[in-house]
Amino acid sequence: DLIVYHKLDPKYLAEDSKKIVDGHGSDMQESYGSYTTQQLLYMSASYIGGYALEVPGEFGAPDNPQKYSSFTKGEYSFNDYYNMADIVVDYMDEHGKAPDSINYKGATIGYYDLVYNFALLTEDDTSASTMNFPSEMGFHKYYSDFLFEILPIGLIIVAIIVILLIVRSIIKRIKRRIRRRKERKYRKRMQRERYGRNPRQFHRNIDSRYYSDYDYPSNKPKRLNRQERRRR
Repeated sequence: DLIVYHKLDPKYLAEDSKKIVDGHGSDMQESYGSYTTQQLLYMSASYIGGYALEVPGEFGAPDNPQKYSSFTKGEYSFNDYYNMADIVVDYMDEHGKAPDSINYKGATIGYYDLVYNFALLTEDDTSASTMNFPSEMGFHKYYSDFLFEILPIGLIIVAIIVILLIVRSIIKRIKRRIRRRKERKYRKRMQRERYGRNPRQFHRNIDSRYYSDYDYPSNKPKRLNRQERRRR
C-alpha cells in the first residue's frame, strides 16, 4: 500500500485542492494556503501517480501556461489520469517548473486544467489509510470559451470538406481519363470501319463488282504478228 510511505498527511493536500475547486469560475490564484499553485500541482500529481507525498521543493511557474485544452475526451479512466500525473511529475523533476501543457493521446491539456482536474481527484481524499480514487472521472475545464471549444469540431469539419473535395477532384479526373480513352477507341474503331486497317485492306474491302469487268492495261509491250509487222 503506497499510502504508508507518505511523509505528509493527504488531508493537507485535500484541503488546498478543495480551495482550487471552490475557486472555479474566477481566475486561478498563484497560491492556495501554504503552497504555490505549481507546488500543489506537483503534490497532487505525485499523489495520483503513487509517489511519496511530502513537502515539495520550489517549482517555477509555467512560462506560457495554456489556458484552454483541446481535443480532450469528455471522460478519462483513473489509469489515464495516472499517466497524465506521471508525465507532469517527470517534467517538473526535469525542468524545475510546471508545464505549459502536456500532450496525451492526441489531446493537448493546458496547465490550468491539469491543476483543476488533479484537485478534483484529491479534494475528498482526507484519510491517510485509503486512496479514494474513482475508476473514471469526467474531464472538466477551468476556463471555458465557446469558440475555442468548437474550434476542434470546426477543424474536423473543414478537414472532412477538404478531403471530400480532393476525392471529388480525383474521381472527376479519373472519369475524364476514362471518357477520353473511350473516345479515342471509338474514333479508331470508326476509322477502321470506314477505311479499313490499311490502304491494302481498304481496296480489298471494296466490292469487286465495281472493277471486275474492267480490263486494266498491261505495262508489257504488245507483240505484233507477222502480217502486222509487214504492214508496218
